[in-house]
Amino acid sequence: MTSNETAAANLIERDYDDALGRHHYMSDAVAARLLAALEHSRGAAHTPPVPRHNVRCFQPDWQRGWGIGVQLYGLRSVRNWGVGDFTDLRRLVELAAAAGADFVGVNPLHALYAADPARISPYSPSSREFVNVIYIDPQAMTGYADSGAACAAVASRRFQALLTAQRESQTVDYPEIAAAKHSIFRVIFEAFEHRMRVAPRDTAVRDFGAFVRARGAPLRRFVIYQALSSLAGFGPDWVNWPEDFRDPTGPAVTEFAERYAHDLRYHAFLQWQADRQLAACATAARVAGMRIGLYLDLALGCAPDSAEGWAEQDKLIPDFHVGAPPDDWNANGQDWGLFAYNPEAMERAGGAGYRRIVAANMTHAGAMRIDHVLGFNRLFLVPAGGQPIDGAYLRMPFDAFSAAVATESAARRCIVVGEDLGTVPPDLPARLANAGILSYRLLIFTRHDGRYLDPAEYPRNAMVALATHDLPTWRGFWDGRDIALKFTLGIQPVGLTRDQALATRATERQAIREAFTRAGLDTGSETALAVAAHRFLARTPSRLTLVQIEDLAQEMDQANLPGAPIGAYPSFARKLSRDLNAIFADPTANAILASMRAERPR
Repeated sequence: MTSNETAAANLIERDYDDALGRHHYMSDAVAARLLAALEHSRGAAHTPPVPRHNVRCFQPDWQRGWGIGVQLYGLRSVRNWGVGDFTDLRRLVELAAAAGADFVGVNPLHALYAADPARISPYSPSSREFVNVIYIDPQAMTGYADSGAACAAVASRRFQALLTAQRESQTVDYPEIAAAKHSIFRVIFEAFEHRMRVAPRDTAVRDFGAFVRARGAPLRRFVIYQALSSLAGFGPDWVNWPEDFRDPTGPAVTEFAERYAHDLRYHAFLQWQADRQLAACATAARVAGMRIGLYLDLALGCAPDSAEGWAEQDKLIPDFHVGAPPDDWNANGQDWGLFAYNPEAMERAGGAGYRRIVAANMTHAGAMRIDHVLGFNRLFLVPAGGQPIDGAYLRMPFDAFSAAVATESAARRCIVVGEDLGTVPPDLPARLANAGILSYRLLIFTRHDGRYLDPAEYPRNAMVALATHDLPTWRGFWDGRDIALKFTLGIQPVGLTRDQALATRATERQAIREAFTRAGLDTGSETALAVAAHRFLARTPSRLTLVQIEDLAQEMDQANLPGAPIGAYPSFARKLSRDLNAIFADPTANAILASMRAERPR
């Protein structure tokens, strides 16, 4: 074994104990396959490392704040096109600020697939560095009001009928909405192309040019991927493109970029417009007096066949996916289908690529959540085409990841929250704390020996919430809706029948009531119980508390149901049952908001 192979072998944790207490050992065949993949993707480039001395993430000098979390796609309004957009987000920012909130948290806004709008998971994007253009409000775009053709197309009876149907739908029809938006995007862009030719000193034209220059080579590679993937015979999976086009730096790609410069500008134009509209939301938050503003979400990774996978292919571990080992609800583990950076390539590059992604996501954010921050320490890798149970852990360069995040956080004064749920190594909480990364605590999981912790027992440097997008809403948890759904869809906990799972939930409910009673909170009615849950969390010493808009709206069903068979549940497509104005006029929602203001005044 060479020295490189020995170093790589030392990163692999071939055996581990899962959440069910079972011991697993990676087979020699899979270990050899992983070693070969690591050797293939070591990376040749070396750049100066991110400074690591005394660099910690920014933390504000005030103690406790709160905000509202939303799945942006699920917002309803009388004016959007069937999917929540940046104008809806700006309206939510204004309503939340008026209610006393310090921030609005949003699902990942990462770019998805131009050639396949049916791939909708924000946690499996095409690029984490750029933005999903479906969130653009076409009628707020530069040039829309001056484009008679665009205005006429939108005003047509047929187009208005389409928009009405999409607004009334209970779920987001991404392909239909994407087609409608791009039909208008194209008209607006063509008008802007004319503007660039005849008025090169126009303020908007110069702003667009400055944006393109600032985003540089990464933007160019991204728009090339978007344009290439949209060509007949190509599609989003670059691995299956004609061989000459698989290399982003090759002559075939260079020639394509020159020949299709117009298409590249179109995709760059959309990124510019998305950036402008997102920036307007951040500005609205500052003007309204929010102490944080936007709280954005950074996904763990992308699929290997993504724009990011194409651009970074020499640094990614081929033939392996990130996943999770067996747990209570997944006896065989999970394959999330995401790529992982080669840890040695990450070190050799000084964390530069990841730092650039972090910087892009912090540009308009006052806080940022890192999904599955456990990946800074180690990732569970699953052999492509194999079973998750065949996987094992690979140690990752925590210092490189944390230094990249802390450097950008300190420079941009952006709070960082790490989603550290799951099987947490004993030394990781201290390492995250030393980096200034806030922990994550959920009421429904925060207990010891069956007793739910009292508010004073929660950690100070943490974000607290009732649940997440992957978990039941407050009503869904209390009613056992999530259990009923999972058993109906064939997702069931290891070793439990449906009746046993519901009995366990009843025990949990009783223990939660006892915790609320110890805190002196009223639980005598459904509204009182919802208020008590939020007031309970607001009383913790934890720096941030998140209220999910689904709980303000009293939704029963959760945004995402992990493990659901394809097509069986509308994960990442479910809309709220009411629009923002109705939610913020609701008595229960206002009682919850009033409790947050009382416990955590700005």
